[in-house]
Amino acid sequence: MIHEPFYTSKTYVNERLGLWIGWVGGIDNSERLGCILPYTVIRKGKIFRMVRFQVETIYLGQEFGVEEEKSFLNRIIKYFRSTGIDVIIPGILAEYEEVAQGCAVIPFSSYSGYYMDGGSISKPLSGAMNLLQWEGMCFFRKLGVRYYKFVGTRIDPEPGSKQEGLSMFKQRFSGELRRGYIWKYSFHPSKNYLYSIGTRTQSGGDIVDREKHKLGNV
Repeated sequence: MIHEPFYTSKTYVNERLGLWIGWVGGIDNSERLGCILPYTVIRKGKIFRMVRFQVETIYLGQEFGVEEEKSFLNRIIKYFRSTGIDVIIPGILAEYEEVAQGCAVIPFSSYSGYYMDGGSISKPLSGAMNLLQWEGMCFFRKLGVRYYKFVGTRIDPEPGSKQEGLSMFKQRFSGELRRGYIWKYSFHPSKNYLYSIGTRTQSGGDIVDREKHKLGNV
């Protein structure tokens, strides 16, 4: 059983990249270090700080059960929030009979969680991704996070398309759909040109390129 996490007092700083690199660990019943979890703190500007876990928990002895792992991660999150971290990026995994069904990456702050990215295997167990989202909502609610945002959906997606499927999936959770706008502006024309060529070659363009045809001649 893991007790309160043990945190190293030393972090390695890369001022040029704005990174603080360190690790946290858990102490077992024998008062020995039972696991470690490396992390990186990223500073954006002068006030915004975000922590990102680089790898999964590294066990130094026997692996945790599910409840021990949850307890360890919850204590880590509590610690980072106490230090004033603005955003923590966890990953959530849905698993059945030791086979991963899907996952989600959900940065969050005390204001909201944001479902930024996720995916599933080609034929996941029915309901696995819905349960994953629901567990995520319950998890953030226990942490006192006020909102859970699906980060939008395409307006009037083509019938039968992947985007329509994503839209229907998000709407099943009865969230409030608010219409808004997205746009882009080029500060560096040459770099933007290379970026546009790359995104169009790889995926047909970014979201603005792929949606602007809906504006007609505007």
